[in-house]
Amino acid sequence: MELFNSVMVFLFGLVIGSFLNVVIFRIPKGESISYPASHCQSCHTPLKWYHNIPLLSWIFLGGKCAFCKEKISKQYPIVELTNAIIYLLLFFKLGFVWYMPFVAITFSALLALVMIDFEYMAVPDSINFFALATSLIQPDYIEAIIHASIAAGGLWLIGFISSVIAKKEAMGGADVIVAGTMGA
Repeated sequence: MELFNSVMVFLFGLVIGSFLNVVIFRIPKGESISYPASHCQSCHTPLKWYHNIPLLSWIFLGGKCAFCKEKISKQYPIVELTNAIIYLLLFFKLGFVWYMPFVAITFSALLALVMIDFEYMAVPDSINFFALATSLIQPDYIEAIIHASIAAGGLWLIGFISSVIAKKEAMGGADVIVAGTMGA
């Protein structure tokens, strides 16, 4: 049963990782995450359902679009696999507890933030505040709020002091929210 549960958690992580790629690609551009359906970024041809199987489609297509044969970024399988591994590790650490989905979604949101920040040097508030909110849903939410406040407040203070010394903004407010999420 443990093997079956591990495989299911891993597969669920792949599916959520596939969705994260949509979030990572569309949110910074102000696009909808639900419409239009998935399509090739080069030729804009709508993808068939079997072109969207997490990890496997990228492998079977040789990392190329089925229609125009343009390369598909390695980011897609990397994000899917990374998210699946995160979910599996969380399952091994926590087991099936009521708050595990919230912890998993928080880690997924942080993964999306990392990828977006890496590409755009920006952190979308919608994902950032979502991650903070989900990080607080746990058995000892008071302790989570305290830890979030300490982490966010500490980073804010470091940013404030750095800004005074540098005489310019040294750190964005989004980093403070991320620190709060990690603290929780």
